[in-house]
Amino acid sequence: MAYHTIRTYCSPSTGWTATQRHGMGERNFFPSHREYPTKHASTTFILTTVHFQANMKFQGAMKGKSKKAKIDNIQLQIDNHIQVNDVETALMERLGDESGENSRSSNRSFSLTSFQTFQQRGSCLLSVLIVVLGIITSASFLGIGIPSTLDHVEHDFNDGASDTVNKVGEAFLDYMRAALMVHERCRHNFTRTDFRELYEYLRSGDLKFKAVQFAPNISHTERPEAEAEARAFYAENYPEVDYQGFRGFNTPDSGLVKRWNESFYFPIHYMEPVAGNEAAIDLDYHSSESRTRAVDAVFANEKPSLTDRLSLVSGDSQKSRCGVENVASYGVVLMHPGVSVSTQRDIWPRDLAAFVICIPDLITRSISMESQDSKIFLHDISDPITAAGDPVFLGAASIARASDGSTRIEFVEEESLSSLSDGAGLIYQKEIEAANRVWTVTVVSMERRWEHSMLFIILGSVVILFVSLALAIWVRINDQRTKIFNEVIQQAEHEKAALILKNARQATKTERELNDFIAHEVRNPVAAAMAACNFVQAEINKDAPFVEEKALEMVREDMGTIDNSLKFVNDLLRNMLDMHRAASKQLHVNMVPTDLRHDVLEPVGGMLHQRGSKVEMIIDCPENLWILADPLRLKQVILNLGRNSSKFIEEGFIRLKAEEKDDNVFLYVDDSGSGIPAEKRDRLFAKFQESLDLLSQGTVSALKKVT
Repeated sequence: MAYHTIRTYCSPSTGWTATQRHGMGERNFFPSHREYPTKHASTTFILTTVHFQANMKFQGAMKGKSKKAKIDNIQLQIDNHIQVNDVETALMERLGDESGENSRSSNRSFSLTSFQTFQQRGSCLLSVLIVVLGIITSASFLGIGIPSTLDHVEHDFNDGASDTVNKVGEAFLDYMRAALMVHERCRHNFTRTDFRELYEYLRSGDLKFKAVQFAPNISHTERPEAEAEARAFYAENYPEVDYQGFRGFNTPDSGLVKRWNESFYFPIHYMEPVAGNEAAIDLDYHSSESRTRAVDAVFANEKPSLTDRLSLVSGDSQKSRCGVENVASYGVVLMHPGVSVSTQRDIWPRDLAAFVICIPDLITRSISMESQDSKIFLHDISDPITAAGDPVFLGAASIARASDGSTRIEFVEEESLSSLSDGAGLIYQKEIEAANRVWTVTVVSMERRWEHSMLFIILGSVVILFVSLALAIWVRINDQRTKIFNEVIQQAEHEKAALILKNARQATKTERELNDFIAHEVRNPVAAAMAACNFVQAEINKDAPFVEEKALEMVREDMGTIDNSLKFVNDLLRNMLDMHRAASKQLHVNMVPTDLRHDVLEPVGGMLHQRGSKVEMIIDCPENLWILADPLRLKQVILNLGRNSSKFIEEGFIRLKAEEKDDNVFLYVDDSGSGIPAEKRDRLFAKFQESLDLLSQGTVSALKKVT
């Protein structure tokens, strides 16, 4: 058995129907003609504009009346039993609820108006008060914030400068520790190779120096042997060096010459690196005033000692060995005697370990991680020259933070200590001990004092004043917005009341349309059932009912009509929810296998058939023609069209036909009437269309061939 799904199309020019059939597995349909949907999901029925007229025969009490009058009488009885609700009562109930709501809305509107009046009176005073408080707060912020911020800036600078000074002292102590280590290693039993290795160890770290030296205490008798050993070493390892033996400054006016014979010497016998320091090879530290003073201080105090400030020029040139271009740079020599040990207490101090230190290297080591822009100056206040004037300038550098966060160091020209003290910026000074000398470290801020204070304070006070003005303006604007908002609320309340009234009327209209729908759909099957009941009742009221076999057969037909009609009404009322869904385009169609002849056409024909009528009901459908459809919806559509048609045909035929052709199922509903005029066909499917009922005509007398 094959099941089919039907889809029916209507051509207004031909006035009849074509239905396409598909297998059960197919779900998609693609119509090629204009469609008139009946809100049945995927199944669409567009039937021909045909009407049927049923000729009904009445017996008994219906005799003597015209057939048209009998039909109208039956329909009037149905209409009297289907009453609509009292819509005016429902409307008044809704309006009553609305009246209470309007009363509450009026109370709310009065409260909003009172609140709005209070806001208008207080908003001006509140705005003025906010502005006055803002001005007072801004002035207080300036008066209190400036001194506090200046103190904070100065405190931060002093903390940073103190840290810088401490770093200078720590950097010098690093040189002191290195000199002590050199002296301990070279006290006895070491060679020049050992000294070279020691130098390489020192250079592997981050300690920068121009030379590391060891000056043994050599007597006059030991001098020839020491000079011979040195001459052989330099000849073998440094042939470019012109070794001249022990040298020194024999007189204050003499240059660097061969050293006179003395009872003892402190020559720089061991030195690394040799390159660049050739002039210092076997230079007697006890031959110049500055160096002699440092050596004497070592033996007198038994502590490390520093020389006076030295220019540290290379050979006969005036270029500084400290390597700072276009800036005067100086150095000092740190001499360390080592420490006294219990095993050699009687001969200590004897030898000297020395470091040649460039002041720029010392400053760089101290301030490489400085976080603030500043200048640092070193002055030696213990130098003998200081007694005649300002302390001796040792070196200075400018520290600036680069854009990438690193520290940029530039060495600056010499400035006296007195000129620094007279400056107007932030200055921090502190004295530190450097061996036997006292240095003054001066840190001068390069950042303007007001950049971190006044800018912040002025900006803060301006922000406070701006916020107060903005707040005052916001209060005024908010007051206006509140006023407008309240007006909008009042208008919304009125619109809400109007909308409630509109919805009530719409609901009433919907109820009326629902009742009209029920009356329209139920009237036809109930009319058929009542007519059949009248025939059965007339037969029963006879003196000898059911005597003739023909009368009994006619009663059976009438009972079948009553049964089909009541079943149809029962199914229809059961599906009233689906009718409501159909109005909102949410109708669910129950697609089931349907025998088109026995499940649809014959029941509809039975409801349309009127015993004794001159209208012949013709069912033209092959057996076992199965389709997938909703039988209730299909019967409902065909019955409505057939019942409407039966009003206008008194004699002739009504044919319900179905046939299969080229994998299509075609449904025909035609009659022998005169047809519907073309200008009336556009209104054929309007909701509850009754204008066609007034036409004393059928639809079509024949069908054209389907193409």
